[in-house]
Amino acid sequence: MPNRFVVCCTVILLVSACSVLSQTSDDPPIPQHPKVLKPEDAVKADTSLKPVKIIEDSLPGGSPSNAYHPLQDTNYFRAMRLRIPNGVRFTLDAKRTLTNIEMVRRAQQETPWQIAMRNMQVPEQAYTPDPRENVQHQLAIQNSMAAPLFKPAQIAGMSVTLGQIASVLGLAEDVTPRVQFTLPEVTTVTVVVYSTNAMVVRTILTKSLQPGRYEITWDGFNDKGKLLPDGDYVIEARLGEGSSVRKRCVLGATN
Repeated sequence: MPNRFVVCCTVILLVSACSVLSQTSDDPPIPQHPKVLKPEDAVKADTSLKPVKIIEDSLPGGSPSNAYHPLQDTNYFRAMRLRIPNGVRFTLDAKRTLTNIEMVRRAQQETPWQIAMRNMQVPEQAYTPDPRENVQHQLAIQNSMAAPLFKPAQIAGMSVTLGQIASVLGLAEDVTPRVQFTLPEVTTVTVVVYSTNAMVVRTILTKSLQPGRYEITWDGFNDKGKLLPDGDYVIEARLGEGSSVRKRCVLGATN
């Protein structure tokens, strides 16, 4: 009798357990909603590790219009966990920004090769000798031809024509349009130019001069400012009341 009672109880328990299991399998699963975070909690949390939902209605200005990548929140969360003073953090960010600006600025500048090519473009004026270099060149030539017991020329590149040599030696007549005279005292001097017709075509000078040696040159123009034709003329220097110096000159002569 007792054995039958035990068997009956066991059968009843098994049937009850099967019915409970069948009801449990038919029920829908319990939904698991993500954790709801406030804005201040979402800023400090690592949103890339866990699915979180921000209460958009509580944000200032309403829901955000721009979407952000979860990596931004991760980097910010990692930076917030670093115990670095704000001044040091600002300095590091400023250096990083200046480095980026320097890279952009260098990209806009010339490359070392372009700078080298620009420096090799020497202007033509650099190869043209200046007056000082010309004088030094002439002096070097003059010194290279210097000989003992001979006085070199005082001016580099000085040349003397054969006509001038002959005039100095008295072998040729000086027909240049200039006259020379010496005054022993203060004298009124008048310098005029005559044509072959004995007519005064130009009065060069009428002035009182101090004692000394003078040389007057005629430019070939008459008193009206007109250039006279080539030919023979006479230059006369009247020295005071009694003396005068005359000289024949030829316009167009090559002496």
